[in-house]
This record gives sequence, structure tokens and C-alpha cells, in this order.
Amino acid sequence: MILPIFSKMYIDIVLKSLIKNDATLNIITNNTILDLIYKNDSDNVFNSLIKENKIQITLVDYDLEMFFTSCDNFSSLFLFYDKMLFDDSEMLLIKDEENIKNAKNMFSYFEYLAKS
Repeated sequence: MILPIFSKMYIDIVLKSLIKNDATLNIITNNTILDLIYKNDSDNVFNSLIKENKIQITLVDYDLEMFFTSCDNFSSLFLFYDKMLFDDSEMLLIKDEENIKNAKNMFSYFEYLAKS
């Protein structure tokens, strides 16, 4: 997941899904967003999942300009309306198997770039 914004509601949904499905999550984000997640992790769920190696974090030192999620059964992409305003009114949703595979490859490439 490329996570450019903080939304407690969205984070809670993702964490519940991780627990329910015994899944793992790779996140690319920056320190600002990560700090907000930790500050709002009152039940310590996020931190516990990190300690259990269910969440891996790649930090970047710049603002991210897309919200990208790729998992086994879908991928989604939200873009910003402009550099400051996140627009969740329009989303590219990928549900077919071949394009989900391509989206996962794209995420792997973004993760590689973030770590370089």
C-alpha cells in the first residue's frame, strides 16, 4: 500500500482486515503519516502487528501523490485533485486476475524505488 494520507477510519478497516484474514501488509509512507498512525493507535493494534511482522514499513522523505492498494483480489488507485487535495471521489479499481498481477508488480517496483 502506498499511503499518502492519514484516515483513522481507513487504517482501522485495514487493520481489522489484516487480523481477520491473517494477512500481511507492506506500506510505503512518510514519517508524518506514520506518526499520525502511531498517535491514533490507542489500542496498540498497529504496533502489535508490526511486532508480529504482519506489517512492513518503507519510509520515504517526501510527500506521496497517490494512494495505491494492491492485494490478492483487487487493486485500487486514488490520485490527488491537485498537489494538496486528496480526491477520493474517483478511483481506478482493478478486479481481473491478470491486471491484479500487474498491479502487484507495479507496487514491488515502487517499493524498490522507495528503498533505493
